[in-house]
Amino acid sequence: MAKWGMTSAREFAAKFQDPLAAPRLSADVWLGGYSGDGGHVGAGVYGDGQCRFSAGGSLAFAQAIERRYLDLGGEIRYKAQVEKILVENGRAVGVRLYNDEIHRADYVISAADGRGTLFDMLGEEFVTARVRKLYDGHLPIHAQILVALGVNRDLSTLPH
Repeated sequence: MAKWGMTSAREFAAKFQDPLAAPRLSADVWLGGYSGDGGHVGAGVYGDGQCRFSAGGSLAFAQAIERRYLDLGGEIRYKAQVEKILVENGRAVGVRLYNDEIHRADYVISAADGRGTLFDMLGEEFVTARVRKLYDGHLPIHAQILVALGVNRDLSTLPH
């Protein structure tokens, strides 16, 4: 990562001589201003067995967590948008929804992004000068999207 992290993805793709690989890697959709380490690092950890996809995909994985949580007595409320994380004595103690319902909890885990959690739901109470600088807009942010498709067929006879 140290070697390729300073190389743009466009420069990384230009090193490919295979006429089939280079055009795919150099597509502007994928490249933007990203470094060259992202794509091949991800492919590498799957290729050498360090990572695996969960059987049934991410939905099955999330449903297994949901089942276990419910079996342990937890409660899940879907389609309930949180407006504010309630804090008492420096500790999160619950949430207030946009419809003004209040739900107290032993633990609050935000599934929102860091900025929304820190600046909006916590009301900046925990925002330090260092954190504020991370979110001040000076860092370039590129939109990302990942599309992963599964094919229900044996492809082992086909080339990589």
